[in-house]
Amino acid sequence: IAKHPVLTFELLQRHLDLISTPSRMVIYQMHERCDGSGYPRGYGEDRIHYLAKIAAVADVFVAMTSPRPHRPGSMPYHALKQILLDTKNGLFDPHVVRALLQTVSLFPIGSYVRLNDGRAGKVIRASDEFYDRPIVEVVKCGDPSHELGVVDLTAQDEVKITGALERPDY
Repeated sequence: IAKHPVLTFELLQRHLDLISTPSRMVIYQMHERCDGSGYPRGYGEDRIHYLAKIAAVADVFVAMTSPRPHRPGSMPYHALKQILLDTKNGLFDPHVVRALLQTVSLFPIGSYVRLNDGRAGKVIRASDEFYDRPIVEVVKCGDPSHELGVVDLTAQDEVKITGALERPDY
């Protein structure tokens, strides 16, 4: 597996005039990691093309959320949580991961969340500024005194998300 960027690049040698330099860099470097732990060359952050850094994060996110023959796809929340941890550990460029969060959100539209007051909700709008505080439509209440409706978590400090849900009945 670690040889496929080199093998792909070698296959393309005959047609380099048809492939832009940035595209070639993505092909060759998208499995490199900012801490130097990637492949094929173990390049560090300063030697990785910025488009390859973007492709690396996108590739990992898609790989984690897509089903494979040996496992189901992860919920986007769990994939993003792992990517954030990997970023903290130096694997990914934080600016690229921030852009991914602004694009797909920590809690993507349509995902379900558990709130700290026992309610469950469906995310109906993300917040560009606060990745962990979307606007949620409450779909289930554990306590009859709680109301259904829409909750803007950016405007309510006391209500927080405690976790992601596969479905609201969990």
